[in-house]
Amino acid sequence: MLNGWKMGNSVLGVDLALREFALEDAGRVRELVDDPAVSRWTSNIPHPYTRQDAVDWITQTARDPEKHPFAVVAGEEIVACVSYWPDGDDIEVGYWVGRDYWGQGVCTRGLQLMLARPDFPRDRRVIARVMVGNERSERVLQKCGFEFSADCRCPQGDKLVDARFFVRTGT
Repeated sequence: MLNGWKMGNSVLGVDLALREFALEDAGRVRELVDDPAVSRWTSNIPHPYTRQDAVDWITQTARDPEKHPFAVVAGEEIVACVSYWPDGDDIEVGYWVGRDYWGQGVCTRGLQLMLARPDFPRDRRVIARVMVGNERSERVLQKCGFEFSADCRCPQGDKLVDARFFVRTGT
């Protein structure tokens, strides 16, 4: 798989893989995140979310060497996104999953795949912020070796909301 990395693990009855996003993915990205139940738990995904929003996001992240979003693909279909970026001296991770795929291990496996990539930075602390009330996301992080560290705030659109700060303790 060009620009992708695959690890045998059956979720949804097929192996999941990571790959870079392409402009052709804009319609599928819009389909997955134009859902208030998905955008509710994210810092930067507005609702409603248009195809043009997806085109802009794919284009902007492709140009930014500090952004590393990966499509989580089941078979040939995008079902989620995992990403990482620098946050000061740390590396922060984030993710979203299409609602039809919640509770099926997609996000946990996608995050594990990203953390195991040979090019994932290993020389920095890995962190995540989860909005208060998003217990599913907290469980994903815990399954991937993160531990709760402190209460914090995180951006959501143009405001700050209560959140929980996690640090990865395992490698």
